[in-house]
Amino acid sequence: MCFSATADVVGGIVVTGIGVDACRHLRGRNDHLLLATLPLLLGAHQLDEAFVWWGVQGHVPHVVARIALWIYLLIAFVVLPIFVPLAVIALEPTTRRRLVLAPFIALGALVSAVLLSAMLRAPIDATEQPYHLAYNVTISHGGLIVGLYVVAVCGALLFSGYRHVELFGVANLVTMLANAQPNWRRFLSRWIGDLETDREKLVERSPITHIANVKCPMLILQGSNDPRVPQEESDQVVAKLRGLGRRVDYVVYPDEGHGFTKKKNADDAYGRIVDFLTKELAA
Repeated sequence: MCFSATADVVGGIVVTGIGVDACRHLRGRNDHLLLATLPLLLGAHQLDEAFVWWGVQGHVPHVVARIALWIYLLIAFVVLPIFVPLAVIALEPTTRRRLVLAPFIALGALVSAVLLSAMLRAPIDATEQPYHLAYNVTISHGGLIVGLYVVAVCGALLFSGYRHVELFGVANLVTMLANAQPNWRRFLSRWIGDLETDREKLVERSPITHIANVKCPMLILQGSNDPRVPQEESDQVVAKLRGLGRRVDYVVYPDEGHGFTKKKNADDAYGRIVDFLTKELAA
């Protein structure tokens, strides 16, 4: 929602351009298709709202304004609560992760149905307020519905297992527990699992078990003195990925532990991260 029709047009053009560029870089990655087209949907949403503004201000025919109003609310109320969780779940590489996110799609569908029903039951309208449009839709238990809407849309993003950037990533839960310092073992056995009784679960939940699903280039930075996520964790990932023919940039800092405490190392690491993401995301 923008503060004027002009702002909607400018914002819509910019966001649509981002969507066009994202689609140009799909390169056969069909699992990214919905996410890449999300900016196109949001850009169209912004451009459509410009017509709602013009209708409220009397600059376009009433029928055009009503159609624009319905399109705007249908995208916001009906399409997005389902579209966003679907876009996220399409990225998940395993069935288990998709099942974790499935409830967000169901919740989004429920919210969409409730909001569509509200739109069909009662009159809808838009009025001009200082610096924004107020959309008038009668919704029972509106606070609850808004909360469920946020959970459906944002929850899928927060619970997604798809990560390009991760801090302090553990690769193998079995070796992490086996190599943990004595004062950490009791805590880790309660937090993660017991080596003797939960080994099968630990293997299944370890990222190293699913490493073949990694298709993108990787940058891995490791402190050789890290007592919590030992260097062996990163060594395993690098060996496996290179064995699969994946491209991996691996940098070990001999005088660092769990995180960067020395400025020269932090500057080097964050510089590498910026250069890596700039290069790969622009490719």
